[in-house]
Amino acid sequence: MLKIFNTFIKDGSVNLVDAFKEHWLFFLCWIVGLIALCFILYFAVKAVNRKLHPETETASVVQVGKKKLFDTKTLVMGSLCLGLAFILSFIKLWEMPQGGSITLASALPIILFGYIYGWKPGFVVAFAYSLLQMIQSPGYVMNVPQALLDYVVAFTILGIAGCFRKNIFLGTVSAYVLRYFAHVGAGLLWYQQYNATSFSGTAYCFLYNLVFLLPELCICLIILAVPNVRKLIRQLQIKAGK
Repeated sequence: MLKIFNTFIKDGSVNLVDAFKEHWLFFLCWIVGLIALCFILYFAVKAVNRKLHPETETASVVQVGKKKLFDTKTLVMGSLCLGLAFILSFIKLWEMPQGGSITLASALPIILFGYIYGWKPGFVVAFAYSLLQMIQSPGYVMNVPQALLDYVVAFTILGIAGCFRKNIFLGTVSAYVLRYFAHVGAGLLWYQQYNATSFSGTAYCFLYNLVFLLPELCICLIILAVPNVRKLIRQLQIKAGK
């Protein structure tokens, strides 16, 4: 960083932002920012829930033994949700020119699994889903930091829905917001050079990812708004013992 700074100060021939983006430091800083955003969202929702439902804070919790991360039922449901999400990812309503597409709520099974079974198994299944997504679209893997942000981080972070057990809508929105910023980070690392619009490279990355993620989020929320779907989710929670 000192070398980049000195070069920038001396002759002004280096764009500090571009030079910074070429290094892993950008990737690490973006990851730290996403983690910070996760904590902000989590504690903000927790504070709201504490005010709305103060009785849940004083209720005693009795834990019997140490529960396994994946019992047989959880493993089977995780496999089913993973397979369903992967199949839905092939049903593309609209495909973007540099990667990304509006699918038939392909991320929703992963989000629901985390919401029903908790954030720990949720993140494990979401990570497996991220690897499947990378295998599905190898042509869009340009370099290691971009691949990690665009696939591993962007899809693993869907497991954050397991931290919002009081409200599936907040969990879904939070998952998509964090996924959005992961894709934006990948775009800043690579794809903005393909910008053929009048927008700046940075604005292009923010707008490009919004074009396909916002409609898909709306599809997920519409599905979740169906009373029978919410009833089914609750039944699955009861059967899972959550």
